[in-house]
Amino acid sequence: GLTVETARNYSKKIYAKTGARGHAELVRIILTSVLAIS
Repeated sequence: GLTVETARNYSKKIYAKTGARGHAELVRIILTSVLAIS
């Protein structure tokens, strides 16, 4: 399974890649990119 530490490292990488400064901003970036693709 996915440990808490693995999930934490994974989310740190996502924040670094997207430049998001918080959860809400990260969600907005993901939704915006999904809408742009479809």
